[in-house]
Amino acid sequence: MADCSCPFDDRTDGGWVGAFRFSESCIGVVIRTTREDRAKHPMMGYGNGDRMHSMQELSNLEALLTRLISIDFSQSSEQATREMAVNPVIGALGWDTFDPGEVVREYSVRGGRVDYCLRRHKRNLVMIEVKRAGTNLSEHQEQLLRYAFDEGVELAVLTDGLVWWLYLPMAGGTWEQRCFSRITCNQQTCSGAATAIYRFLGRDGVIGGSALKEAKREFESQERDRRVRVAVRDAWLRVLADPKGLLRDLLVETAEEISGYRPTPEVINEFLQGVSGDDIVFDSVRNETKQPPSGPNADDVVPPDKKKIGRRLSVPPVAFWLDGKRHDVRTWRQMLVRLCELVADGAGSVFPVQVTKLRGRKRPYFSSSSADLREPLPIPGTNLFVEGNVSATQAERIAKGTLRAVRNSEGGFRVERADRA
Repeated sequence: MADCSCPFDDRTDGGWVGAFRFSESCIGVVIRTTREDRAKHPMMGYGNGDRMHSMQELSNLEALLTRLISIDFSQSSEQATREMAVNPVIGALGWDTFDPGEVVREYSVRGGRVDYCLRRHKRNLVMIEVKRAGTNLSEHQEQLLRYAFDEGVELAVLTDGLVWWLYLPMAGGTWEQRCFSRITCNQQTCSGAATAIYRFLGRDGVIGGSALKEAKREFESQERDRRVRVAVRDAWLRVLADPKGLLRDLLVETAEEISGYRPTPEVINEFLQGVSGDDIVFDSVRNETKQPPSGPNADDVVPPDKKKIGRRLSVPPVAFWLDGKRHDVRTWRQMLVRLCELVADGAGSVFPVQVTKLRGRKRPYFSSSSADLREPLPIPGTNLFVEGNVSATQAERIAKGTLRAVRNSEGGFRVERADRA
């Protein structure tokens, strides 16, 4: 016992409080004493005795971690980290560091070596790779996991003594995603760190299989959380990008209620892109913004000093005139459908022949198949649909294009807007 007279010589009730000796022989004393006790008292392997044994090992590990976090490892070599930190931790977890059949150092694998391999009856259970303190562990995970995967080892550990990353090498996903636990001893309570390390690496749990089951449960829980987070983000982007979505409608209506002016699709998209950080654009906006304005509406933009939001074109219509008659409407889509209905009624079979030639850059404006359109609006009295996923500018442009295609003139058509009524 003479070689145990070090700064960590801490005893309580004639027994060692923790296996926190830097000397391997001291760790061995603790382990041999534990096994001697269990040999003398066979029931320690069962029921309350087994739990007491685990609690003692956990207490030893917590005491060891408390000591380790008080030491500056920043200047220590990788070998010093193994001897001063990792080897004592392995011993405190219940593994016999003096048994080469249980704790194998510099274990040879195809293409290299790993610092430790924890075994039982010649079966490899855990591989541990040690790096010096402050090393970026993520740069070394691929090599360790390839070794473990090739050997069929189901638990792997990457550590610098105070940071412990635990992996399931045989799990699916990227190397990064196979990490199911990251334990940083100097950034959390020693009790919490000890509990986490012991939960997955304690000798009895690893050999009995409960540690691997716990690791898989933890991995599956994290994988569910990861998939849910991805799904929530994707769902959010879908909601933002849906031009027919209730969120957009609510946003437009509320903004109009507050300001008195209806925001354009460009304004809505710009805002939603800022919220989401993604490029959310739909065809109607791209088509509209790429085509230069023409005609009487070319400079129909509200001066900045009037603090109006959006273009006056985006203000909803109250009616439109056609052939000297006024037709009340409340939205641009209503206007478009009603105008098409009136024009079709007077044109007969000419209407579908001519309007189905009208197209945007990437899609038709009219079709007999609703699947061809983003938001198909049925035209009463016909078997056609008109595109409803359009801005105010496009709705008026399609209306005029319909008149020119069927009647060769848009004369007699005009729209009354709320700000001009």
